[in-house]
Amino acid sequence: MNVGKRAFLYLTRKKGKNLLLGIVFLLISFSLLAGSAVYLGIWQVSEDLRSNIGARGQRENSYQ
Repeated sequence: MNVGKRAFLYLTRKKGKNLLLGIVFLLISFSLLAGSAVYLGIWQVSEDLRSNIGARGQRENSYQ
């Protein structure tokens, strides 16, 4: 019996376990995607605010 057929038979035998694993995988994937979208959105807004107020370059300390 080859590997593909054995994998197919295992997946069809353990339906509930595979469904739960698939749901968990989708939830983790969607949360990573949403977190990435929020991070990129916040980064873009901060860049827009910096350009609007003219904050460019690095700040230098004037004390000795």
